[in-house]
Amino acid sequence: MQNPKRIEAMFEGARELASEGRHPQMIELLLEMEGYSEACEVIPLNLVSELKRIAEQARKERNGSTP
Repeated sequence: MQNPKRIEAMFEGARELASEGRHPQMIELLLEMEGYSEACEVIPLNLVSELKRIAEQARKERNGSTP
């Protein structure tokens, strides 16, 4: 059984990385390097579309093309 607090901390870290414009695959890799070995299993099942949306918005803001 996975620890819900650990998973939530991982999700928070994933969202933070996405807000920097990182792609989901890079987020998974960085989280695994941080010790979240379950990132490659949990992220695709739960957060990929959200992370893509956050990252795309961050890249648009960084490039000055927000609506």
